[in-house]
Amino acid sequence: MAIFEDMKLGWNGADYVIPADRVLGAVAVIEEHMTFPEMMELVRHGKPSLVGLSRTWGAVLRYAGAEVTDDEVYVGMFTGPTVSQRVIEAVNTLLLIMMPPTAIAAANAERAASGNLPAASKPSKPSTRRRSASAAG
Repeated sequence: MAIFEDMKLGWNGADYVIPADRVLGAVAVIEEHMTFPEMMELVRHGKPSLVGLSRTWGAVLRYAGAEVTDDEVYVGMFTGPTVSQRVIEAVNTLLLIMMPPTAIAAANAERAASGNLPAASKPSKPSTRRRSASAAG
């Protein structure tokens, strides 16, 4: 039984899948740039590094098979919704990639039990879908 699920990432109109048995490798790639506690601090203090996020996402996308530069990912942070919305989506998706689905389900169940979040039967799949057509797909 796989601990993780396949991860589908989208970039510049193309989809890339990280098979479940390679997701832990993607987590290792993420942690080479930014650890889970560091991301939690970014969220808590609201001071994320756009360069750090761009480099992290670039590495993950390349791990998934995309031909993308960190510069292209950085520019993508400025297209589509507001930059702050992009940053929130980027960090949240990285966190979702790093967490096993069972941990996400347990956290959702705990929040639902406390009345802070409706219960979810299955976590949604992380995606790096970009809404802009040019710099992102």
